[in-house]
Amino acid sequence: WCVRLVKGAYWDSEIKRAQELGLSGYPVFTRKPNTDVSYLACAKQMFEAGAELIYPQFATHNAHTIA
Repeated sequence: WCVRLVKGAYWDSEIKRAQELGLSGYPVFTRKPNTDVSYLACAKQMFEAGAELIYPQFATHNAHTIA
């Protein structure tokens, strides 16, 4: 299986949609450092799953994350 991990792709639209629906919270992190930590934790889990289970793909515009 290919699994693509993308960071921040739908942030603006998710915040707007939650506000329009009158939700009490947001389905995304509202602080960038929390998004960064979560992305790295998910990436680590994907690598630890092993190549026999998934083929991880990553997308981000953050140069520090890519490194």
